[in-house]
Amino acid sequence: MNVIKEELPNWQVRLTITIPALDVQKLKKDVIDDFSKQARLPGFRKGKVPPSLIESRYSKLIHEELTERLIEEFTSTAIQQTEFIPIDNLNVHNSQFSVNGDFHFVVNFYSFPIIPIPDYHNHTVTLPEFPITPDLVQNSINSILTQYADYQPVEDRPLQLDDFAVINLSTSLDSSSLNLPPHEIPNFLRPQQNLWLHITNSNTPVSQIAQNLIGLQPGQSKSFSLTFSPAQVPAPLSNQPITFTIELLAIQKRIIPPLTDEIVKKISPNHTAESFRDHISQILQKKAKDYLYYLKLNKIIEFLLPYAPQDIPNPILNKYTQFYLDNFIPSLIKETPEDQIDEKKLIQETQTFCRNRISFDCLIYRISKIENITLDQKDLYQQYLLFRSQSSLSEKAALKRFRSPHVYFIARKNALRFKVINFLEKNVKEQFVPKPNSHDPNTSSQPLSTETTSISPQTKFLLQPEPFPLT
Repeated sequence: MNVIKEELPNWQVRLTITIPALDVQKLKKDVIDDFSKQARLPGFRKGKVPPSLIESRYSKLIHEELTERLIEEFTSTAIQQTEFIPIDNLNVHNSQFSVNGDFHFVVNFYSFPIIPIPDYHNHTVTLPEFPITPDLVQNSINSILTQYADYQPVEDRPLQLDDFAVINLSTSLDSSSLNLPPHEIPNFLRPQQNLWLHITNSNTPVSQIAQNLIGLQPGQSKSFSLTFSPAQVPAPLSNQPITFTIELLAIQKRIIPPLTDEIVKKISPNHTAESFRDHISQILQKKAKDYLYYLKLNKIIEFLLPYAPQDIPNPILNKYTQFYLDNFIPSLIKETPEDQIDEKKLIQETQTFCRNRISFDCLIYRISKIENITLDQKDLYQQYLLFRSQSSLSEKAALKRFRSPHVYFIARKNALRFKVINFLEKNVKEQFVPKPNSHDPNTSSQPLSTETTSISPQTKFLLQPEPFPLT
């Protein structure tokens, strides 16, 4: 097969592909064989019709099927041979069979442009030290033992940290109730009776409310105002003083039992108290490793993203957006009542989502060229297995669908993104610094966070594989 690649303006690439007559005849035989298996002609049993008769009887259909399969199969081969990552194909044109039996066609693609990129080789990512100390292990064990805890009423002192306050709560804004549909009001702003509130020193909205109650005695009430950011509450309520009126009904103290073999048998029958402690330590070490892995990726991506192109050609962005709206958004909103769906906002958010994905993949493609990171059959086979696991198609139908340009493009983008991300994580330098005391795992009463807390929502999305169209 001969392939000529041309770089065109506006993110476009043209491939002129010539398939030798020998390959054309081989595929033509396969097409005729497929027709033979299904054909029914008088005087012949099914599957026993001579190929020459099949070819003469179904010549037009065979020609159409052969043309389609030549373009589909050899486009994928040409992409692999020229080692570029298409975003989408524009059109196929000038397809024709020559007198010597060769097949020629031209296909235009949108592809990632070559863009300037920062010197990530000399960039250093700062990460916190995360030692797994005995205190951290004990804190994590305590969080598990809370399901076996007892609660005792406290009557001889005021409310303090780590108590549970039993309260009645109401809220207002400018002396009026919060003027939003109930489903849009966060739980911590809704009027509630006999609510149990754990008094902690974290920075969550609930903890901010709870800290204002410290020092109260049962039967006392308190009014105070708090202001929340747009990330914590809906926009109409953000950056405005919301008034809380709270009556403290009772104080409850949680009594956590000691770790004994008897309790461990209820949690993990194969462990003793001593081995369970070791088991929790190993889990925390794995969590710490995952936490730092994702935190490093988050910082690398934040460093690179300002260099991602934003001037994406409208045809690419619009087609990408429409593809997501048609294939994936319906499944996300099917459980949402119609009166809660803002169609205009949904389209805008989907377009932003797609713009970020395309921009990020431009960075991925550029780094792959700088580092000579290429894909092999093993990389694509892993993508095929992923596609196969998500598809209900038969093995033969799944393989054919996987080879179709659209699915194949996505497979190549996913495979390359995975390899480049792993390369960056291994090769960008890192420097560890002591973790600030305010977040020190030795003093925290909470177990170690999972990897999702060390990564921004945008980075989390960008690291995810692009989903395959399954229909």
